[in-house]
Amino acid sequence: SIDLHTHHFGPPLKKSNMTSEAYKNAVLEAKEHIQAGDIFQIVLSQRFERRTFADPFEVYRALRVVNPSPYMTYLQARGCILVASSPEILTRVKKNKIVNRPLAGTVRRGRTTEEDEMLETQLLKDAKQCAEHVMLVDLGRNDVGKVARSGSVKVEKLMNVERYSHVMHISSTVSI
Repeated sequence: SIDLHTHHFGPPLKKSNMTSEAYKNAVLEAKEHIQAGDIFQIVLSQRFERRTFADPFEVYRALRVVNPSPYMTYLQARGCILVASSPEILTRVKKNKIVNRPLAGTVRRGRTTEEDEMLETQLLKDAKQCAEHVMLVDLGRNDVGKVARSGSVKVEKLMNVERYSHVMHISSTVSI
């Protein structure tokens, strides 16, 4: 059985790898790069740390139950443990075939089948979500195209909705 009660966690969050001011400066710098055309999109992040007494493998097992995803990792190396769960393949290379599967555009799951269908329809009609997704499909095509023969890149699937335990994502498949 999986036992992840709150008593396994230490005091509240105390540590980040950057100050609030440094994060604000990173946002401003990212905006400058976007305006200059250097980048289209960026996901700024920072690391937060919290002491826990929970067994990392039990956290991984709980994640498999609570948020099952096709790409899950438990990696222990050099005093660091990484537990990750993602529905996104990013890029796969297998037997001279490259597959890129951008996921962008997300909405929560409904409580009923009918609500799920309504939320899916809203997601696919959301101009901002769709524009972001199409931009990532274009970037995926460009990235794969850098190593592919001219004319060999194709979009196998465009703007399909995939359902996961708690959310739905718009998904496409770019390949050669």
